[in-house]
Amino acid sequence: MDLTKALSRTYESIDRHLCSLKHPVLTVLIIGLVLRILFLPLTNVDSWGWYRTGENIVSGDGFYARSGYNYGPAFGYLVSVSLMIGTQLFGVGTFSGQSDAMIPLQSLFDFTPALQTIGFLASFKFMMVVGDVLCAFLVRWMVAKLTDDQSKGDVAFALIFLSPIILVESSIHGMFDIYCGLLALISVYFAAREKYYLAGLSLGIATLMKIFPVYLFPILLAFLLKQNRGDSRAIVNGVFMAVLGVLSAFFLLYYPQLLDGTFSDTWAFLFGRVDSAGGIVGKFAGHIPELAVGAIVLVAIIIYIYRRGVGKVEIHLSSMQAIAVMALMVLAVFAGLVFVNGGVENMFSDLFHTSYIVGIGMQGLALIVSFYLAHKLYYSELEDQTKLVMMVGTLAVATGFLWVPMPEYLILLLPLICVYAMVYDRRYLTPFLLISFGAAFFIIMVEGPAALFVSVAQYTDLISIDTVVDLVKAYVSGPGIGDYSLLQVTFCIIGAALQLIGTILLFVYRFRPFRLEEHRI
Repeated sequence: MDLTKALSRTYESIDRHLCSLKHPVLTVLIIGLVLRILFLPLTNVDSWGWYRTGENIVSGDGFYARSGYNYGPAFGYLVSVSLMIGTQLFGVGTFSGQSDAMIPLQSLFDFTPALQTIGFLASFKFMMVVGDVLCAFLVRWMVAKLTDDQSKGDVAFALIFLSPIILVESSIHGMFDIYCGLLALISVYFAAREKYYLAGLSLGIATLMKIFPVYLFPILLAFLLKQNRGDSRAIVNGVFMAVLGVLSAFFLLYYPQLLDGTFSDTWAFLFGRVDSAGGIVGKFAGHIPELAVGAIVLVAIIIYIYRRGVGKVEIHLSSMQAIAVMALMVLAVFAGLVFVNGGVENMFSDLFHTSYIVGIGMQGLALIVSFYLAHKLYYSELEDQTKLVMMVGTLAVATGFLWVPMPEYLILLLPLICVYAMVYDRRYLTPFLLISFGAAFFIIMVEGPAALFVSVAQYTDLISIDTVVDLVKAYVSGPGIGDYSLLQVTFCIIGAALQLIGTILLFVYRFRPFRLEEHRI
């Protein structure tokens, strides 16, 4: 009898474990992790200099002893943990090697003969993959909690964890933007729960990693004021705790740099981008009156749209009107760039620097819009405050991306969009997917798919390095516009268009009337 009971319990235990293996989240987790492991040996031009940072960290020289590390310390801490695991547990000792076959490519694009080893690439990206897992589980938990439906949470997990741009950025590019999206979402959650210190701490860390989450500060401040309207003591206490959280984030991240005297180096990347835009500022300076009129009209249009679309239950601006207005805005910016640069070809030839000045301009506009949206949020009569702050916060951040930013920047938006789509309005799945696929296509096609395999070709026998170099050369050379080949321009325009359309749809759907019974998830 005892043996029978023991066998029965064993069978039930095995059955439970087999059932758990069939859980959709576990299936998605395994698929996503396998894809990431397969992608770890791949790399791209923008991340080829990280081996120098890795050597600095391992040797104890800090993040800024050699050129190449262009971010605040938060990214460096993530890399340090990754490399500690790689070097101590897996014995990774060599970070890069010289490839003579790559030398001819140096004159064509931003290629380098110093190629990172497979071991370094796998180690370097470890914490980025961890960030993907954490963000996917957070989104799953939030969606399930807000909808009281675990199946929706499972779908949200799959959307985040299998998003192409999130896969590419963590496992190929090795960038940390997923942590910005993760922390921004956490800050919204804590603000809604009146945990203002934790909201300030998480949003402070996110902003000190990359500047774009800064647009959520006015939104969350307005949210705090609205939650405690009429209670001045609660407002003062809430603001104090939020500011204390931000200051804690600053000292948590920058204390080592304040001690060793490298604090000014932590801002070199931001100021370097501004300086890089300086060369093109002269072109704009000669057309200040025309550009000023255009800017005023652009701001007026945006304010008109926001006045029609925020804080109301029924929106009267049709989808076609919204699409037309947003398209005209994009065309106006493009026409202004062509006008200032003296033609389309000249604009593309100076595209790298032009993008800096446009991006900086859009960030200024986004900051203005974020304060305006905060004002609308404070006086809004919508009852669902969590829905309101997520919608307004998403629009504020998205305003800063109404140009063609680097694809990884858009990852900040994806957790917010995913939660909003799964909880409130499934139409937002369309911009989520457009951004996910368009941004991934864009970043891959900058130097072409073959360039991803240079380290694989150099350090394995799977493919010849000469074959890879020939494929890359064919893609980036030949007739083109400015510094880019026609193939690069064509494919990058396709990817950029998809991610831009996805960003624009965030606004279009906000202004189009929404009926819950027609859009149930």
